[in-house]
Amino acid sequence: MRTDTLVVVVIGSWLAATVMLAAAEEGTKQEVVQKELKKFEGTWVIASMERNRERAPKEALKGIRLIIKGDKFAIKDGNMTLEGTFKVDPSQKPKVLDATATEDGKKETTVGIYEFDGDTLKVCYTPEGGERPKEFSAKAGTNEHPIMLDVYEREKAK
Repeated sequence: MRTDTLVVVVIGSWLAATVMLAAAEEGTKQEVVQKELKKFEGTWVIASMERNRERAPKEALKGIRLIIKGDKFAIKDGNMTLEGTFKVDPSQKPKVLDATATEDGKKETTVGIYEFDGDTLKVCYTPEGGERPKEFSAKAGTNEHPIMLDVYEREKAK
């Protein structure tokens, strides 16, 4: 009888420790994600945009801004605004970014990767259903699942 009680106490202690450890790890992961989201905050100016090997002309990019606060974004181009949310996983290599926006009443989701280089943000992505890019290149896309590579520069304070 005494052995049974000891086993129950040991198993109970082990389960409690496991639950506490899992909760601590989840808390730490959330803290890392929140810290990473802070890096995105602000206004970004598009420096270049590529889709399936084709680079957009510089003139077409003038005025496009990406504004990020928390996990929400808005892309502004003249009178047009596209809004949505995004999630990041900085523990992956390369870092993972998934975004969802609604355009013309239709929900659009993309899967991608990102990296920071000082005040430069690179995002390589494709519509959901396509294979997440593994590198920062727009060379492997298809018509159904194009690969886009956007490079943004943090807008300088005026």
